[in-house]
Amino acid sequence: MHSSTEAIIGFIALVIGYMIYLLLIPVNIYLNTSVSRVLDALDYLFIAALVYLSGGLNSFFHFGYLIPILAATVRYGFKTGIWYTIFAAAITGLMYFAGTSVAFPMAFYVVTGFGTLVFVIWMVSVLVYEELHLRKEMYATSVTDPLTGLYHSGYLRERVNEEIKACRRENGQFAIAFLDLNNFKKVNDHYGHLVGDRVLKHMANILSGSVRGGETLARYGGDEFLLLLPGADREQAERALKRLQNVIELNPFVFDNKPLDVKISGGIAVFPTDGQNLEKLLLVADQRMYAAKKK
Repeated sequence: MHSSTEAIIGFIALVIGYMIYLLLIPVNIYLNTSVSRVLDALDYLFIAALVYLSGGLNSFFHFGYLIPILAATVRYGFKTGIWYTIFAAAITGLMYFAGTSVAFPMAFYVVTGFGTLVFVIWMVSVLVYEELHLRKEMYATSVTDPLTGLYHSGYLRERVNEEIKACRRENGQFAIAFLDLNNFKKVNDHYGHLVGDRVLKHMANILSGSVRGGETLARYGGDEFLLLLPGADREQAERALKRLQNVIELNPFVFDNKPLDVKISGGIAVFPTDGQNLEKLLLVADQRMYAAKKK
């Protein structure tokens, strides 16, 4: 740079440009480790440019390297954080040998130092937001079925076990309903599995939209769903099952302008009457569901 004014203008322009870049990047892109490491490398190049523009080896912006180092340590572990620290030190060493120490008036270092402080605070807040968002994304991915977006069976089994423990302490009750799509195999055989997947998504959306507060719906596997009804007795569970059957009949999946004949059969099991543990309850509900399916 030929003057401190030009350096400050370049510094501010680069900071604003990089802030916009960070705001435009989808946070969930960091779930892909290989992509996030490339983005980390861009962070180091950006910080190196700001170090150069704000005085080279005399710059306050060397503190900026703490941001990607902290992010890497949180996301990938302490070992990766050490490697990123070595990388930052290597960049500083290259600047030393390249002779990039630029001499500017003290006022320049005061301005860029304050700008560095503001930027670091902003970046840390972005980092915290990204980390919280990523944790939520990872949790959601770990408990949901990728096709339907419903909870997967593993999560609901945990919920049922929690409900069993709570009911044993409080002498309570609850019900589960096993749901199965009728004629789904015929849909797969006749129209193909891609249409079958669309049917599953449609049914999952209809069912989840009809689930009431406190109830939990999950895809158990294939074309089977499992509904947890905390505090419900048999009569309440049967009403809930009838509600879901009605809403499926009223909202059929339409393919080539023709509604497909896909309905649901269900079986109910109530704790503690029908079973004292998860496996027994699932077995009873499954048997009753197949009995209803045969009718």
